[in-house]
Amino acid sequence: ALIAALTSLLSLLIVVGNGLIIVSVALVKKLRQPANYLIVSLALSDFLVGLVVLPLTIVYDIMGEWVFGPNVCDVHVSFDVICCTASIMNLCMISIDRYLMITQPMTYPKRRTGKLMLLLIATAWLLSCLVIIPALAKLLNKFKIVSPGKTCLISQERWFTIYSTLGAFYLPLAVMLCMYWKIYLEASRFNSRHRLRSYSTISNPNPPVSPRNGAGSPPHSPDVSNDRRVDGMFERKRSLSSNNNYAHEKIIALKPTFHRPTVFNQIRRRVSLATSRDRMRNVKATRTLGIVVGAFTFCWLPFFIVTFLRPFACPIPEAQDCIPLWLVRFVLWLGYLNSALNPLIYIGFSPDLRETFRFLICCKCTNVDRRLAQIELRQAIAHERRNSVASRSYA
Repeated sequence: ALIAALTSLLSLLIVVGNGLIIVSVALVKKLRQPANYLIVSLALSDFLVGLVVLPLTIVYDIMGEWVFGPNVCDVHVSFDVICCTASIMNLCMISIDRYLMITQPMTYPKRRTGKLMLLLIATAWLLSCLVIIPALAKLLNKFKIVSPGKTCLISQERWFTIYSTLGAFYLPLAVMLCMYWKIYLEASRFNSRHRLRSYSTISNPNPPVSPRNGAGSPPHSPDVSNDRRVDGMFERKRSLSSNNNYAHEKIIALKPTFHRPTVFNQIRRRVSLATSRDRMRNVKATRTLGIVVGAFTFCWLPFFIVTFLRPFACPIPEAQDCIPLWLVRFVLWLGYLNSALNPLIYIGFSPDLRETFRFLICCKCTNVDRRLAQIELRQAIAHERRNSVASRSYA
């Protein structure tokens, strides 16, 4: 009863969490952008795992044997492999997409269209189907996936085990770790440059700049002494004539010691600020990707280690006494746990998804875009007030 309750609760969390992500992106206009297509594909694969695969797996675990027959076992195992592998492949495509956003911030966003995202999604699902095709081909040749003893397992032949584990887990894991390592290096370099620029600005906020092209006198001009040079103001200079008995005043307009920014410099500064904001946003998204990759590795690595070693360590891999049944079931459900963690991670790091979830759970499905716009406006006003208070305190 305890196992049934826990596994049913996990299945419910997977269906509800991933279903809400799909509904949120479909309902909210702000979230319907190409960047979220891969997240929807990931949520769809996890949603199918919880809705189609897990109910039969729960019955299999409670009964202790497969009672649905060989044909249902073939479909169940095939669907399980395709959906779980699609979840892994979508995570791999998300890591590649994030790598291109970090390393090519000026060119890749223009190519990051809906067609490109759909192509990555189709590639992920196609690779997932290729993993199970050899087993299905053997099935057509009268080789059954169902093993003796009323157990439902995928083919335990060594060549297929090597092929399936490499294609479904180890190669995608290598790609994700490589992409994340390169993203981490790029983000570290950007953070170092950002800290150095901030330190230079704080240590020398108004550096003297020598005017050029006749814009004014240099900072150390002999005609104008330092004690009479005022930033951007007028200097009043009194001089007495040696031949006359009257004094006259001469007003000298001194040029400011800084350059008036040209249109080109203003545009370049705005582009630089926008690029910096985009890079900072990408760095924050990198943290989300790192947590997703870490959770994926933690959940699926034990299962694929057991799956890879089983045909080589057991004389009869299909026998239940080869590897303790509790260990096999534990690592399998640990892998299924990843499908429940993915929506929680994205909700935790996406304010828009979090607010949309809150509206959907509270049955406030109407005017979600307007509600989100009002929340963003209030946050922007509060942020502006904090900045003004901080600036006055600094002054």
